[in-house]
Amino acid sequence: GRTGPPLGLDKHPMRWYMRFLKSHGFNAIRFLFNHADALQDGVLEPPDTAKYGAGAAWEAPELAHSRYLDMFRKLAAAAAEFGIL
Repeated sequence: GRTGPPLGLDKHPMRWYMRFLKSHGFNAIRFLFNHADALQDGVLEPPDTAKYGAGAAWEAPELAHSRYLDMFRKLAAAAAEFGIL
């Protein structure tokens, strides 16, 4: 499979989703993860140039070039800003 950010982050930034969740009364969020990817902690894969073309924008610019575990740290920090943990 592909090692990338959660789906939807190509539509809105992380803070948009956290603000949405907070404004609708959510106080927790669950992220799915791949255990093998967590153990390997590789760099997130860039957009598929065969599908999106050369120079395609990252799905989640705030996570571009992050390592897999750093992605979850950044997602958790964004959630914490809105009291969603």
